[in-house]
Amino acid sequence: PKAKKPKAKKPKAKKPKKKTPKKKAPKKKAPKKKAAKAPKPKLTKSGKKKKERDPLAPKRARTAFNFFLDAFREEYKITHPDIKGVVHCTKAGSEKWKTLTPTERAPYEEKAAAAREAYLKAKEEYLASGGPQKFKLAKGPPRPPTAYFIFLTNFRKEKNNDGSGEKTSIKDISKLAGQKWREMDPTDKVPYEQKAALAK
Repeated sequence: PKAKKPKAKKPKAKKPKKKTPKKKAPKKKAPKKKAAKAPKPKLTKSGKKKKERDPLAPKRARTAFNFFLDAFREEYKITHPDIKGVVHCTKAGSEKWKTLTPTERAPYEEKAAAAREAYLKAKEEYLASGGPQKFKLAKGPPRPPTAYFIFLTNFRKEKNNDGSGEKTSIKDISKLAGQKWREMDPTDKVPYEQKAALAK
């Protein structure tokens, strides 16, 4: 009997490789823009808010001491090259100014008088041109007065016209007005509140 030929093995079909899903890179969050901080109001030495000054308004006249200090500062820099800063120089200048005779002060007094004259002339022109009013308008309309502010204005007038002749400081008047306002009956506050509402 003929030997049976072994059947040829069919090649196994290759299984398709599973594609591994690519990991998506995490989206970078855009940095949040910080809100611009409002500039801090300038304060005085006592901690009160400084009044805004019109840049077009004339600057105050320099004093005789200011003119003397300019000259003294130049000398001080030469004689004291190691000392830096304004404090020491100003202190030394102040002490020196006290020792000057009237004749030694005369040149600085003359400069101060001329500066004052120029300042008064510039101020007169500034007021005549309506400078303060223009500056107020540029800042925007004024805030309407509050009920307490209307009461305070009336309270000041009453205090100044009470006929006693005693001068009371603005600070003391404001203190007395604040105390009276707090103790006032709500019905007595109504007229001031109505005026404040109409002013808005």
